[in-house]
Amino acid sequence: MKKFISEHPTLILTLSYFLVTAIGVLYSFFFYREFGISFARFADLSDFLLVSLVEPSSIAIFLVVVIFTFLVFQVDFWARRRWSGYGKWIENSMGGWYSDALVYVLVVTVFATIYVRDFAVANAESIKTGDTDYFLIRLADPGDHPAERTMALLGNTNRFSILFDPLIDELLIIPLENVSLMRKNGATDDTDQNSEGQIL
Repeated sequence: MKKFISEHPTLILTLSYFLVTAIGVLYSFFFYREFGISFARFADLSDFLLVSLVEPSSIAIFLVVVIFTFLVFQVDFWARRRWSGYGKWIENSMGGWYSDALVYVLVVTVFATIYVRDFAVANAESIKTGDTDYFLIRLADPGDHPAERTMALLGNTNRFSILFDPLIDELLIIPLENVSLMRKNGATDDTDQNSEGQIL
């Protein structure tokens, strides 16, 4: 394993970046699904490529998986050295299931997906209950809508700001060019009504 890593550092970095990005995309899918929207509908290719930077939790989850995998193999190697019959017992009792790397990858993928889903849902529920930061949003061209509103920021893409008002359970998707001011605020007191899920 060490020899493979030293001989293919570029491949390891590329694979690591791909996995972190996949975790970030998965998190965004589950998170925005809780608000009834599809992240892919409003995201560009660059948003997918940079999703790991926008969602730092994806890096943390990736590191947990890597550390867990490292510890599992270290414990296994130690047990094989400590007890000579351990390796034969494992191979006889579990057969190909134990030695097949694909099985391990599938198991880790399933558990990582479940954790990412639960983490995203928990964050979404926290925002829905009002336990989040609020921002004063001023629109450059409000049209028939209020020029200023105080809302929770769910996230940004290259083209849109995605906002949510927990007080009236309302989602707004606003083109970035229509946002003239976004200032962090301590509380929300604006309860003007707009159409749910409307793009201003």
